Amino acid sequence: MSEPLTVSAPTLRRGSTTFQATILALFFVSGACGLIYQVLWARLLTLSFGVTVLAAATVIAAFMGGLALGSYLFGRWADRHGLGLRTFALLQVGIALYAVAFPALLGTAEALFAPFYSWQPPPAVFHLARFLVTFLLL
Repeated sequence: MSEPLTVSAPTLRRGSTTFQATILALFFVSGACGLIYQVLWARLLTLSFGVTVLAAATVIAAFMGGLALGSYLFGRWADRHGLGLRTFALLQVGIALYAVAFPALLGTAEALFAPFYSWQPPPAVFHLARFLVTFLLL
């Protein structure tokens, strides 16, 4: 009789080609998710702002600002503590959870604008206030 065929899964040891390919694939998926978040948030904010240009500008400004701030605050810390991949994974999970909660948060923020409708400020003031609130939410 012949021995049964066994297939072993590749091990993910640091420095191995499989490990590096897996990390690159995960970074690719992370970037794709970031782009998907941008599109979804722009669509949600278009409903809020009523104008695609303001929504897209808010999303891009918040996304780029978040990348810069995150790099500045966590980049050195992660390098010092050697927790780069673990920290990155935890941040990705946090971002995904926030993306799920964002529509409800945006709905709550919309309720904050009710007094603005009765006050009827100049359009520039109204758009600036809406931009600041949604920018901080993103």
